[in-house]
Amino acid sequence: MKKLIGAAVGVGMLLATVTPSFAYVVTGPGSVNVNAKVNLKLLSVTNTNFAFVSYDVVSVSSTGGNSADGNTIGGVVKSGDSTSYTYIYNIVNSNVTRIRM
Repeated sequence: MKKLIGAAVGVGMLLATVTPSFAYVVTGPGSVNVNAKVNLKLLSVTNTNFAFVSYDVVSVSSTGGNSADGNTIGGVVKSGDSTSYTYIYNIVNSNVTRIRM
């Protein structure tokens, strides 16, 4: 029995390889259908960067509220607070690459 099933499967495989051209003529539950799909996708991404960064920075501070009193008799000098803030921020040589295939 096993030999008979093996022979039937072998004949079926042989017919499937020999007769795919009949698939276009014979349709239905006993037909042989052949399908192939080939996807070939090539991708090349090059990101080149060059940056020259130069800064001319000026930071100004003002004390405000300065005073001097009684300078001839051992006077008092009052000085206000002074604050200066300087921020430098940059983004150089950054790449964002989005690829859809």
